[in-house]
Order: sequence, then structure tokens, then C-alpha cells
Amino acid sequence: MTYERRERMKKNMQNTDIKKDSLYTAESIKIS
Repeated sequence: MTYERRERMKKNMQNTDIKKDSLYTAESIKIS
């Protein structure tokens, strides 16, 4: 795997984590 591709995958994973976090936050706000 090339360095560039690995960096891109890292970014994608970070984006997924951010989406999960915002979803989780939205759920928490709904519940409270």
C-alpha cells in the first residue's frame, strides 16, 4: 500500500469517526 493511499484511508476513518460522534451527540440530545 502506498503512503498516499494510507493517508487517505486515515482521513476517511477520521471522517467516519466524526460522523459517528455527531450521530451519537444527536441521539443524546434527543434523549435528554
